[in-house]
Amino acid sequence: MCRAYARKFYDLLGDAVYDEDVAGLEETVVRTLKEKGLTVSTAESCTGGMIAERITAVSGSSEVFGYGFVTYWEQAKAKLVGVDPDVIARYNVVSAPVAAQMALGAAKASGSDIAVSVTGVAGPTGGDAVRPVGTVYLGAARSETVYVKKLFVSRPDRALVRARAAQAALELVLRLAQGRTPAGTKPLTAAQQHDTAVLDALDAAFLSE
Repeated sequence: MCRAYARKFYDLLGDAVYDEDVAGLEETVVRTLKEKGLTVSTAESCTGGMIAERITAVSGSSEVFGYGFVTYWEQAKAKLVGVDPDVIARYNVVSAPVAAQMALGAAKASGSDIAVSVTGVAGPTGGDAVRPVGTVYLGAARSETVYVKKLFVSRPDRALVRARAAQAALELVLRLAQGRTPAGTKPLTAAQQHDTAVLDALDAAFLSE
């Protein structure tokens, strides 16, 4: 009876349900990566290592996680994960093209099967009319394709913005590990990451949302 009721809730909530009897999403992510024989790396800016911390809090995570890049400065994004400085200058460091290059670069630098990136304005200071506090871009790369997502946290609370960004990043990793296209994302191939016309279109698509 209990299982039947649980199934009704799963059907109703859909992708909002990722597992049961776990302490957090990171446990499901690590288990799924192990089951699929996959590895993951991270490239973090506004979250400052929170995603890596959550993954490595799970026992046995060393089997699936080997590299975490904290790239707070623009120079770090270029040096460690290969973000093109011209892309930062053209689109802003908090943008879809930068998130895309961060994820693709982390995957290449680490050799991981999946890589996830985060860049955003955590606040309470900073931001502008185009990118107010709470604006976050995420990228999740697998098999030469990166899936980019925009997150906006309406309450300008630094801790909340960072926590929501880390949670969203783990959700992206889980979907890619499951072999699914993450909902609400736009794809970009590795071959397109330096194509200005393609990056212009990607940036414009998110800014129009």
